[in-house]
Amino acid sequence: MYALILWTIPMSLIAAIRPDVAIAMARGAGAYLNAIPEPLYALFGTGYLGYTAARAWGKAKGVESGNDPHAMPVWHGTTILSVRRNGKVVVIGDGQVSMGQTVMKPNAKKVRRLGSEGQVIGGFAGATADAFTLFERLEAKLERHQGQLMRAAVELAKDWRTDKTSR
Repeated sequence: MYALILWTIPMSLIAAIRPDVAIAMARGAGAYLNAIPEPLYALFGTGYLGYTAARAWGKAKGVESGNDPHAMPVWHGTTILSVRRNGKVVVIGDGQVSMGQTVMKPNAKKVRRLGSEGQVIGGFAGATADAFTLFERLEAKLERHQGQLMRAAVELAKDWRTDKTSR
């Protein structure tokens, strides 16, 4: 398992210093990673920094609510990102759980180690109840199959489809 040092940089700071990088970030992670010097990866944390990043990201994508400066930002998008580069993998996520525009929990742990030895890292976004259920089921499958991720994932997919078709 690799130990990586991750810097948290507010998106508004990136947008102020390098607007071209902020725009590249809005176009996708691939363009973003190619637009910044290696090995600096700007990752977003929880709390104010995560809010700042989400708001700046929305402005870069042009999804701000009209031209009213007091309007609430309209957020849309996934909060988990996985990047593989030069044989290393980074999984990041913010800590915000929301329903629509309401923040229900600002410090959730969306990225977790799974399995008895913590060899697998998983992240979830979206319907929280389903995500927690999937995490628990994947962890059980990992333990049953001695940490073999591929086999555990296939078995989980089989079970999930069986459950889905039986409803």
